[in-house]
Amino acid sequence: MLKGQSSYLRGSFAGAGGALCWSFDGLLLRSVQTDGWQTLFWRMSSYTLVLTCILLWRERGLSPRTFRAIGMPGIAIAVLLAGANIFFVFSILLTAVANTLFLFASVPVFSAIFGWMFLNQALQLRTALALVIGLAGVTAIFADGLQHGSLAGDLFALIAACLFAANLTVIGAYPNTPLFPSLILAGTFAVFVSVLFAHPFKADNRDLALLIASGAIQQTVGVLLFQWGARMLHAAEIGLLALVETVFGPVWVWLAIDELPSSLALVAGLIILVTLLAHSLLAMREQSRPPPP
Repeated sequence: MLKGQSSYLRGSFAGAGGALCWSFDGLLLRSVQTDGWQTLFWRMSSYTLVLTCILLWRERGLSPRTFRAIGMPGIAIAVLLAGANIFFVFSILLTAVANTLFLFASVPVFSAIFGWMFLNQALQLRTALALVIGLAGVTAIFADGLQHGSLAGDLFALIAACLFAANLTVIGAYPNTPLFPSLILAGTFAVFVSVLFAHPFKADNRDLALLIASGAIQQTVGVLLFQWGARMLHAAEIGLLALVETVFGPVWVWLAIDELPSSLALVAGLIILVTLLAHSLLAMREQSRPPPP
């Protein structure tokens, strides 16, 4: 096997594996009886602790210089990621898991808008069409949420998607920013916010074990695998693999606790997924063409 093919396969398996780990998010969060702030505290505490230990091992210790190197872009990335995590958790708790994942799948839509607005990136025809169709699907899910009383959860999912897309925009604008310290700082910010409102030690042992597993294993392994895969693949390819979470997340919840989205939300979500799938495939096809002479 050629070296390029081997790297592509490793990147594909890593990216898909990371997204598959994330797909259990909704099921784990729905399986606990804790409130949103308790959930956020234990999940992000364990996630941050594991990432800190990994960084300590990699760097053979930590110094203030490790975190000063991220600069203001790194702090912006951390704040945006912390916000995305907070709103994502509360969205899962307030609306159908499928609604949250379908709306969060619109991250590429908002990334394209922010890239056009702040980075002067041109909007290609396929991207403009994906934006229109994707926003139509988002509007339909919101209309359904208004009808079924889950508007707050749907709104939180959309805010999480916007914050995560803004994070990707900052990373694109400052590609040399060290990401690992920013991830740790994001977790620290989320823990700090949650501890202001949470009563973390009221959680029972079962919920505590599930939340620690969610942060320390499921979230951390997902982040590391997806980040490793992203280094070996084009943006369109890794974006395509991210849809693994959106496809399988509702399936696990349906199989375990028999939760299904409404018909309108399901149709709108499938429209968003098919649109993003077509957009990613077209982008991959374009990237595979040789450059013009």
